[in-house]
Amino acid sequence: MTDNNWDRQRNETQKAFNAFGLYRDLGYTRSLPKVAKMYAKETGRNENTILAQLKRWSAKYNWVKRCEDFDIEQDRIYQIENKEKLKQMRERHLTFEVVKQTKGFEKIRNIRPEELDAREALALLDSGIRGERTLHGEPESTLGIQAGGLRKIKVKWSDDIEEDVDE
Repeated sequence: MTDNNWDRQRNETQKAFNAFGLYRDLGYTRSLPKVAKMYAKETGRNENTILAQLKRWSAKYNWVKRCEDFDIEQDRIYQIENKEKLKQMRERHLTFEVVKQTKGFEKIRNIRPEELDAREALALLDSGIRGERTLHGEPESTLGIQAGGLRKIKVKWSDDIEEDVDE
């Protein structure tokens, strides 16, 4: 017996197995008339005569079930390969994200406070607060800070309380 039922079957002729291979490899669009058309074009024989022979072989060697099993196996292989590719992609992306963080940390460490304007300082503060809260599993903010012009700063203490503060 064979390892897989889509392999050549015991007593299956080479011609029948070749025809099965064409049928199997057509995938989800497979049909006996398509295979008959291919053979007729290649051999010059009558398409209806070929189709009749294909129907006999298909029934005798259980082509539909063999193709179903083949399709299931191909899908299983695809899923395994795709899972591995997704894992590799996530690892590449994570490496890139760590590089971006490292570059950002280096740049931030080298910033002197006097080099920042109020808007940049507040954006940095807000980002730091949000990041810290997120890392501790807290909501992103209960305090929002934004610059409201060159000399005004808007401090949002909660959804209900805001105040303008002179810089």
